[in-house]
Amino acid sequence: MKNNKVKIILLSLVVFSAISFVGTAKAASPSLSVLPATSTETVGSPFVLSLTASTPGTKVCTVEGTLAFTNLSCQSITVLNAGSNMGDEMTISSPTCASPYFLIGIAGCTASDKAVVTISVKGTAVGSASVNLTGVDIIDDNGKSVSSASNGGNYTIIPPVIPVGPVTPVKPVKPVTPVTPVTPVTPVTPATPTQPIQPIQPAQPENPQQSFIASLLSSIGGVIKNIIGGILSFFAGLWAMFKKIIAANVLFGTILGILIILLILLILYLIFLLFKRDEDEEENKPENNTPAEPKGTDNEQKQ
Repeated sequence: MKNNKVKIILLSLVVFSAISFVGTAKAASPSLSVLPATSTETVGSPFVLSLTASTPGTKVCTVEGTLAFTNLSCQSITVLNAGSNMGDEMTISSPTCASPYFLIGIAGCTASDKAVVTISVKGTAVGSASVNLTGVDIIDDNGKSVSSASNGGNYTIIPPVIPVGPVTPVKPVKPVTPVTPVTPVTPVTPATPTQPIQPIQPAQPENPQQSFIASLLSSIGGVIKNIIGGILSFFAGLWAMFKKIIAANVLFGTILGILIILLILLILYLIFLLFKRDEDEEENKPENNTPAEPKGTDNEQKQ
């Protein structure tokens, strides 16, 4: 029983040691990585990447592989420290954008991380882009292939940022002065045309005969006015009496009314003739009332 326990313990130690060795060996494997592994870039703007050999505790002398671009345009590929002098990298196959295969020998080998290539690229379209490695082979100082591990890079391509120009300050708007309402114009009343002044007629010399006639007519007018007033009063009395008579005897009243009407017509006719005679006398007067010059005697005319 005791021997079985010892065997189990020994077997467990062996298995644990094997697992630890395998994990250590895997963790210590060198690799090729594109750095930076991620970034955000503007479409059409170039940016630079580097291909770095990661060598955790293992000497790396030669790296080999091919670059693959997705949604990226290769601008240039440069091998670092490439030359013919001692200590320079020995490029067996130099990569280009047209042919991105590379086989590079590291002078003196390296046991620490070392950038061997720089790559200039730019995004061709908005979206995702990447740089990956294919056919990777890492060789140590014994000429032995020790790893084919690689890590590509993934990038986000965004639209270009349009620069915003300086904002012109807005000038404050001046307050609008309120417009004073216009007082409506009172229409001008057209002037009434002035009547031409009639020339004053010179006063005619007073004619004594005309004055007498005017006085006579004035007297006659007064008399006629009195007569008409008396007649009207008389007829008013007659009319009152007539109404009484009509009320007593219709036939007699009718005859009396006819006689009264005839009498009134007769009186009016006489008044008309009186005025007619006065008008005829006025029309028949001579226009020039200047007395005619007396004619001289025959003897005076002969002289």
